[in-house]
Amino acid sequence: DLPVGAWGARPTAQFGYEAAASAGTEFALGTVGAGVGARVGVLKGGVGTASMTLENGVTVGAVVVVNAAGDAVDPATGLPWMAEYVEEFGLIPPPADRLTGYADLRTELSPLNTTIAVVATDAELSPAACKRVAVASHDGLARTLRPCHTPLDGDTVFALA
Repeated sequence: DLPVGAWGARPTAQFGYEAAASAGTEFALGTVGAGVGARVGVLKGGVGTASMTLENGVTVGAVVVVNAAGDAVDPATGLPWMAEYVEEFGLIPPPADRLTGYADLRTELSPLNTTIAVVATDAELSPAACKRVAVASHDGLARTLRPCHTPLDGDTVFALA
């Protein structure tokens, strides 16, 4: 989000240390922190999170800062990609005038995009297994952001166990 602030405002090692020292389980979501200037296509991006506990008692969670060149919604329907889940989540298409307005916003892809994610679990995983989780998590980005992993994106997923 350097274009939102100042190009010279770069984080330092001390900035990272202070952020880690003050980290906690409660944090803001949306267009805050790393998500301030984030976009997803022509819409606002930002910070989001989700977690679940599996039947075997293992918890898996993710925190993602979405700043993607691609879209998170299908421009033809205004609904998120993966339409097979539309009914499951009770989503309804936006009114036709909103779709037209959305289509009118189309611009060239921004050259300043990076979607960063952390997938964490309380399962005991080896370093190789963590790498496999990170690789598989990239598939999640590709299913929800289109196009994804373009030369204009610096998409990265970290896995922790």
